[in-house]
Amino acid sequence: MVLRCSHTGGRTVREAMDASADPVIFSHSNARAVWDHPRNIPDDLMRACAERGDDLRMIAPRRLPALAQRLVDRGYGAAALAKIMGGNLERIARQVWKTG
Repeated sequence: MVLRCSHTGGRTVREAMDASADPVIFSHSNARAVWDHPRNIPDDLMRACAERGDDLRMIAPRRLPALAQRLVDRGYGAAALAKIMGGNLERIARQVWKTG
């Protein structure tokens, strides 16, 4: 089962990460450092998410083409871009749902 932690409290996220052998996802969240709101993710939880190989979705889909171009402009290669644009979420789905 994929645990979706968007809009949960910090303690809940930490407990979910501790309890789950599978990755967790933040399907629609933002960085608290950018906008200080209790529903947004603090930096320490974003780091923990990345260290575990979990996934963060932090931008509106309509902005993905502009984000992709900015990443290319900053030197991101095709493999990294593919992961950021959805490959990481696909990897998690395959891992958790045990598909090819």
